[in-house]
Amino acid sequence: MNFKELVRREPAYFIFFLVFIAREVILYSMGIVIAVNYNAMHIPDTFELVSNPFSALFYFHAQPPLLGLVFLAALKSGFPQTFLNISYSVLCFAMCLILLRMMNIFKAGRWFSLAAVTFFSITPPVIILQHFSNHTFIEAFLITAFSWSILEWLSDYRKVFLYLGFFFLMLLTLLRPYFHPFLLLPVILLMILFKSGQRKEILKAGLSFSIIPIALILKNLILFGIISTSSWTGLNLSRPIHYALGNDILNELMKDGKLPFYANQEYFFFKPQDIIDSLAMPKTGIPILDNKYRKSGWINYNNAAFIKASKTLLKADLYVIRKYPLRILKSFFLGLYYYFMPARTFARWALPNEDKLGSWNIIYRKYLCLEKNFCRYRGFERVDYVIYISIIMIYLLFFAVSLFKIAERDKRTLFWLLVSSTVLYHIIFTNIFELGENTRFRFATEPIVFLVFAIFLFRMQDYIKRKLLRS
Repeated sequence: MNFKELVRREPAYFIFFLVFIAREVILYSMGIVIAVNYNAMHIPDTFELVSNPFSALFYFHAQPPLLGLVFLAALKSGFPQTFLNISYSVLCFAMCLILLRMMNIFKAGRWFSLAAVTFFSITPPVIILQHFSNHTFIEAFLITAFSWSILEWLSDYRKVFLYLGFFFLMLLTLLRPYFHPFLLLPVILLMILFKSGQRKEILKAGLSFSIIPIALILKNLILFGIISTSSWTGLNLSRPIHYALGNDILNELMKDGKLPFYANQEYFFFKPQDIIDSLAMPKTGIPILDNKYRKSGWINYNNAAFIKASKTLLKADLYVIRKYPLRILKSFFLGLYYYFMPARTFARWALPNEDKLGSWNIIYRKYLCLEKNFCRYRGFERVDYVIYISIIMIYLLFFAVSLFKIAERDKRTLFWLLVSSTVLYHIIFTNIFELGENTRFRFATEPIVFLVFAIFLFRMQDYIKRKLLRS
């Protein structure tokens, strides 16, 4: 098939390509470029990463290594910001093409699908997070790509899509610590349960792409004594627990020796060097574990002291959870409140991009997300809240549609089960381990939820159209 025939048969893809190019040119003319944080805790010290990449990545325990590999490629290119700008733009284009393809598989209408995906690509969360050099946009792409691969595989059982699905799932485990490598096992078992005729291929694909994540777990277990891709489990859990307890109970528990002094979150935000000094870990001869500061002067959150601090805090966190279970629920529901706000960065170096969207961002929040202000009184104190009605309703609709489709028990039941389980798992675990940036984390599930909502709208308008024609 030559190019002309391809454009004639699938014009929507070619048109979207032209629209996306125009979108990129307009965003660049507005001064919207990727915001890069070279001191992020999600990547190793960039000096060590460039000068000794193997050591920097091998002994990097704070987070899984995938984002570090992305930054390594960017820094080695010689033009890191341009490299990241292009890479994240390519990811955005690929994610939108995948959504377009999935809508076509569900027969949502060629031109409706094109309009829906074009609109999605210009929403503020997509623009803002595409231009933020963090793991969030990569995670959104990988969840979308995993869902698409499974959908394609269920259409005709081509092995390439099964292997692609597990490849994207493997990358998720190497990007975010709450996608634990052990989760590959229930995915494999679930797929075998629903598609027992494909048992051999499922096992081959699943086990093949489990080798690297399990090797990472074993490396961390041997070197650092942790059964995770990140050493920060206790540290991450302590933030919502700190909020749940309140300062009075927190100080009392620290005074009684139930919690270490660094359970107070101000030490991580304002005095992290005190934690390193107080724990005084023996030198290893490995700069990325020994250095208190990065070459940039920023704190080195990969210092070995934070492994010990996290282990100590994890034990203390579990004690608090057992003693104050209802208070922990309070922080979880506050996390849910943050989770369903319009996705944004909360990072000061990325806020200028959000400001440049101006009126479009305000319109999106007020009239499309249905931003509503309300208040309640806590004693005599007025407490103001903002909720985003349409975001909550769209997520509820997503789960309703998924349950309906799972109940149908058709060829795509496995797709709906895996996708809805992924979104539910994401909601639960991000809100257990985070309190603050939950809204940005939610964006990772937004493309797939948007897809279901767009398909639902197409079915509704198609149903109404047929009803009107009959009458």
